[in-house]
Amino acid sequence: YQFESPKTATLSREKWLATSNKAALAGQLVADLGLPLVVKSPHQGSSIGVSIVKESNSKVLIDAVNKSFFIKEVFWEEWQAKSDEEKKAFIISIIDIREGIGMPVQTSASILYHPDRLLDYLNDQNHYREGKLSLSPLNSEGYVLFESFIQGKEFSCIVIQDEQGNPVALPPTEIVKGQELFDYRSKYLPGMSRKVTPIDAAPETIEAIRKACSRLFEVLHCNVYARIDGFLSPEGKIFLNDPNTTSGMLPSSFFFHQAAEIGLNPSQFLTYIIRASIAERIKTG
Repeated sequence: YQFESPKTATLSREKWLATSNKAALAGQLVADLGLPLVVKSPHQGSSIGVSIVKESNSKVLIDAVNKSFFIKEVFWEEWQAKSDEEKKAFIISIIDIREGIGMPVQTSASILYHPDRLLDYLNDQNHYREGKLSLSPLNSEGYVLFESFIQGKEFSCIVIQDEQGNPVALPPTEIVKGQELFDYRSKYLPGMSRKVTPIDAAPETIEAIRKACSRLFEVLHCNVYARIDGFLSPEGKIFLNDPNTTSGMLPSSFFFHQAAEIGLNPSQFLTYIIRASIAERIKTG
């Protein structure tokens, strides 16, 4: 089975930090992959550290790469110009892992464990080299992933094992977003997106999505169940870009939407998953 894939590239943290001409490197990535371009933190979840770059602007791409590496550059002149309230808002955004880098924060010379200490550090001009300093978490991404943008309908498909161990893909759910990126807020805040099960597509297309997801489940040696996310292009191509070993268990999650489509209520579906998990543990000793 041949899986469709966008153009991709990777960049190591060491190379990024050692590159003096970051604008030239950013320009080469755009030339190789085209626009729009998706920049990802490969080890994060819930779209944390993900950006979509639409314009050929080196600063925008450099900011996106820094976001995926969880590097935040602060410039002394810009920091000085902020009001006290703006500075506090900046600190709040930095320590929120959904959009910032979390705590503790690492600088070139210190590890800061408290927001007040971070504020004091940023207010001291002696900590800035050539007018700027960098903040990062203790544990950061070693690489950043770049992908050419896939235009189309976004979907998520739960795949479970039947009692013989064969994968069975449930009816895929279409994600109707209020904005282009299905980010953390869109995933977890009410009213930010809609889920349509099954996806609005021809029956043969839905069957092709289920077949592709089942095949990927086998190729990756998954068992019990998985959630596989992807895109359906206007030309009918199926891109699978995000396999997950588990799924959210909120009442509105894909997990329960798709279980209902095959006639199972949440209790029945969870009971089946627990039984299948115990059976797999027994098989592996």
